[in-house]
Amino acid sequence: MTLVEFLTARIAEDEAVAHRASEDPYVRSWPGALMAPALNGDPGTRTVSTPPTRVLAECEAKRVLLTKVLEQIESDESTIASEYGTPGTDWTTTADMLLHTLAIPYADHPDYLAEWAP
Repeated sequence: MTLVEFLTARIAEDEAVAHRASEDPYVRSWPGALMAPALNGDPGTRTVSTPPTRVLAECEAKRVLLTKVLEQIESDESTIASEYGTPGTDWTTTADMLLHTLAIPYADHPDYLAEWAP
């Protein structure tokens, strides 16, 4: 699995949780807050977090970064490399920095690879 595939999957998971939360009548009774079952799985235990609408907007923003912005960065870096040559092997591209930074919130996911750490 590539880092882009990993991020795309995590974004889809976040989006699914936000959609489910926004359909929950208990959540709708708390405007502006996402109410989700606690990690222990007890359906009676709820935690307050980010509003579902904000989670959905963040998912869309991350998708734009993974497509349009990443594509532009890679294109620019390719142009620079063709004009000025490729930097040394220890050089980190802006695209890599973007991807590794987007992965930070998911570092505790079982599919996260240590090599993706910034």
